[in-house]
Amino acid sequence: EVQDFEGQIRGLAGGTGLMSDAAFGTGTRSAPLGDPKTGLAADLDALSAYVGSLNTFAPAPARPSAATLSANAATGKAVFASQNCAACHSGAAFTGSGLNTAVNIGTIKPSSGTRLFGPLTGIDVPTLRDVWATGPYLHDGSAPTLDLAVRAHNNVFIGDADLTMLVAYLKEIGADEPAAPAPPGSGTGLTGNYFNNTSLTGAPALTRVEAIDFNWGGGTSPGGAVSKKDFSARWTGRLIASAAGTYRLQAFADDGVRVWVNGALVIDRWASHTAATPDTSTAFNLGAGQLAPIVVEYYQGKGTATMRLLWITPGNGTAVPVPAANLLAN
Repeated sequence: EVQDFEGQIRGLAGGTGLMSDAAFGTGTRSAPLGDPKTGLAADLDALSAYVGSLNTFAPAPARPSAATLSANAATGKAVFASQNCAACHSGAAFTGSGLNTAVNIGTIKPSSGTRLFGPLTGIDVPTLRDVWATGPYLHDGSAPTLDLAVRAHNNVFIGDADLTMLVAYLKEIGADEPAAPAPPGSGTGLTGNYFNNTSLTGAPALTRVEAIDFNWGGGTSPGGAVSKKDFSARWTGRLIASAAGTYRLQAFADDGVRVWVNGALVIDRWASHTAATPDTSTAFNLGAGQLAPIVVEYYQGKGTATMRLLWITPGNGTAVPVPAANLLAN
């Protein structure tokens, strides 16, 4: 809860706190993530209410309208995509911030300090929404302007004209810009092998390259000589990461499903069930453009047949079908 910042106020800032010493010392309230503090101090509750109100971004003043970018910004949006800025600033949130996804763009120096008493190897990627209002830039405020912040990236090589257009786009990323533009992947799908049994054995009855987004219903064959019931399928290949950050996969399967990424079993529900509720993977991190080996196994017993593979990508909170362009066949 936000009220836990009482501990930081007292321990890190050296303040007297916003609740009484007696209340703070009761139970485990003085410990990080200790007993709840909600309702014990009006000022702490007011602080929590204020933080909770910070849930929207402002319109960018330089933007002509909610639906329209300026001409320079529209060109800059194309530069953003061609430079693959979405490798770090991705999705609807314009950030790949996640679990252990810190990035070093070449700006860490001795004066940057340490992390948890160890070396500082990267900085959490900030959102670009409202970046027009948040200068100076970089973790230490060493870039007073957006163009200097871009130039500070040691892996970005951009001409002056393109930089001008890119900065124009950055200045118009507010509440109205839908999502970070990213270059498409280069895949066409995974290699799918279908078997006329539920054990993935014998010679495949059908092999093809495809994305995994099927609802065959109760009486339709997946194709070729594959039976309508009691069949199984194994898809293999590589998952192409659209951006650096934390990913989760979801499988809507009727019936059994298993998914491996980089050799780790991330979804395991090898049993008959409906597709009403998705099976969601554990979180895993990928670098931008990384090719992660993936294996998806599925079997269909009786009743309806459904198999859909979705993902939640960095900077996004909603699962969408994994595009064929982000799946590379063996």
